[in-house]
Amino acid sequence: MKIPKDLTKEHVIAAIEFLDSGVSSNFGISRKYDLFFNGKRYAPKAVIGLACKIHTGKEYTSKDLGSGYASQCFKVLQGLGFHIIQKPKQGKDPMQRASVRHLMGLGIRPS
Repeated sequence: MKIPKDLTKEHVIAAIEFLDSGVSSNFGISRKYDLFFNGKRYAPKAVIGLACKIHTGKEYTSKDLGSGYASQCFKVLQGLGFHIIQKPKQGKDPMQRASVRHLMGLGIRPS
């Protein structure tokens, strides 16, 4: 299944709110990148997969969404105004320098 072209920012925010409330998804944790929203990190595929389910009522899988920074999943999230950042490397400070520079370049001040 493809990501619906009429998926909106509101669908994505609703998915984030569901994840914040403890709703689980059929996706694991992200490996290299996170969606950064309101000071929190989320697995991009979990967010977009749940947003698609909210919108269409259909269950999406990891295979439906592709992987990597050039994936349709990331393009849709970024097109809707969301920020994708690299995960910190194991043993590093959670807000590693590259992520901080990236956020500051976007006008976001990490707390």
